[in-house]
Amino acid sequence: MDKKDFYIAYKNWGFDDVYMNLLYSYIRGWKGECYASNDLLSRVLGCSVMTIQRKLKELEDDGYIYRNFTKNNRVRYMGITKKRLKKTHNK
Repeated sequence: MDKKDFYIAYKNWGFDDVYMNLLYSYIRGWKGECYASNDLLSRVLGCSVMTIQRKLKELEDDGYIYRNFTKNNRVRYMGITKKRLKKTHNK
């Protein structure tokens, strides 16, 4: 699989980390639930699987995404929750 086969409609959602913005944009781009593996996400975003795991956990812990796991603890699917980011205004 080649990176050119994928694209992400990137939007700055207000996260301080570019990978969190990219992951959130990618997951939101799915109509419904996202079935992409951590390996695929790491190849598409050009970072390590460990980075993907950490950022997905942060998004989940903060309530922005949900993940459903199989019995062997692998992610079956994930999606966006109804929690919205608060917009910050610099003064």
